[in-house]
Amino acid sequence: MEEDGRSLAQPREGNVAVVDLSHEFDAFYEAITLGKKQNGRIDSAFESLQTFLCEQYDVDRGAVFVQGSCANGTAVVPADPEVGEYDVDTVLVLPDGDVSSNEALDDLRTTLKGSKRYASRITTRKPCIRLQYADDEIGGFHVDVVPVRAAPISGDAPLEAPRRNEGWHETAPAEYTTWCLSQGELFQRTVKMLKRWRDENQDVRGAIKSIVLQVLVSRCMPPDESDALRIATTFTELQKFLQAPQPPEIPNHVLSSDNLSARWTQEAFNSFRQEVGKAEAAARRAVEADDGYEAAAEWASIFGDDFPLPTGSSTGIVLADASHAKPISDQGWRENLNPDASISISTTVKAEDRRR
Repeated sequence: MEEDGRSLAQPREGNVAVVDLSHEFDAFYEAITLGKKQNGRIDSAFESLQTFLCEQYDVDRGAVFVQGSCANGTAVVPADPEVGEYDVDTVLVLPDGDVSSNEALDDLRTTLKGSKRYASRITTRKPCIRLQYADDEIGGFHVDVVPVRAAPISGDAPLEAPRRNEGWHETAPAEYTTWCLSQGELFQRTVKMLKRWRDENQDVRGAIKSIVLQVLVSRCMPPDESDALRIATTFTELQKFLQAPQPPEIPNHVLSSDNLSARWTQEAFNSFRQEVGKAEAAARRAVEADDGYEAAAEWASIFGDDFPLPTGSSTGIVLADASHAKPISDQGWRENLNPDASISISTTVKAEDRRR
């Protein structure tokens, strides 16, 4: 069946039809992706900070760069703008790394404290110095600055990052960004959708870290162009991979010595595995649904209110031919309208809405 150039079903393995919700997935993806205003704010904040740090530490611009979700193309709009924030992670490569981790963090704090632009924004975190920006019409925003140093030549990593009171640890932020970007557009699209699912279903403190989720997606994601089938299969493969009762070892693709799940607590792992199971069941129901509204309601239960419920052509419901209807005069009736009374008729098509 096709209406307005839109196929209402697409083939699936075993010749079973999957309701086509490509328009709804596109709308959802657009809703969770940072827009021009957010990206403009990020670019402006980074460029000002980069200029300041280059001057203060006497380094070239290549020594101050962006890492994390913004650099990887996987940043998403916070699920709840009143609670969550979007951010940019910035790396500063120190010109002299002969300092302790605490000294590096303290020196960065002192340097930022000497700026009128940044002094009032500073918050100290264990691995970084955070600059908190005031909320505006596009929500909360902060910049995390990590001072890193060149790693010993004998090690596997190009850089080392600090953690207060815990010393230095190996890191390869630029290499990891290159790996993420090499995974392609479908990888970035899938990661963004699963990050929104995570944000909707796990509290911030216990939620799976983005870097761990990204590596799991790369392991479990099939090369399917259909968002519905790709996401559903990713959840199925995730559930299979997480069968063991303890967190599995998850090596960093660009740093073999880095086990990304090393800080994954048993409680947080159990919570994630439980959420994967629920999402896998809902996604399976969605791809097996015969009705567009029912399928979309399942996806909305996974992704939240930003996943739209379909109307019109996507439900397959259309108005039948009304040429048989006769005007009142042909029926032998006459109108006697009462100006003090009114009546309205409306129809509603509903299926069970499984959104929270």
